[in-house]
Amino acid sequence: MECELALGGDVPPGAHDELTRRLYDAGAATRVAPQWVRDPEPGRRAGEFIAVATLAVTFSGTLVAVVDVVRRWLIEGRERRSGARRGVTTIVLKVDGTELVITEPSTDGERRVLEHFLRTHAAGQTGQTGNGPGSGNGNGNDGNDGHGAGRTPP
Repeated sequence: MECELALGGDVPPGAHDELTRRLYDAGAATRVAPQWVRDPEPGRRAGEFIAVATLAVTFSGTLVAVVDVVRRWLIEGRERRSGARRGVTTIVLKVDGTELVITEPSTDGERRVLEHFLRTHAAGQTGQTGNGPGSGNGNGNDGNDGHGAGRTPP
């Protein structure tokens, strides 16, 4: 399976590399490929590749493992940040054409949306309803007080 991760906020140099390393170290990804954007010169249609726009992530396990790494990475980044530089504050996760914005800290409602998103995509991976982390009884009140968040983009 594949998903796409787009970092939002004040993305510092090296952030994509750091998240890539975390995904590999945790065994959550089998392949992570940066997707570059071009910055065309005024009046031109194409330019040099200048920045990583997203990370294309291939995973052989579950989407839950990828989301867990992303959530921990956001929490640790928030704890390290100080002063004027805010750092990465959100990550947009895209799977099968569906986008979810993961933020830290998150609200209870955002966590319920994330749990539903994971159950939905776990069912698509296994052909049945999810029964791992983030899975619940369908009403979002499964007692999971994780620190992730999800909401559909505006």
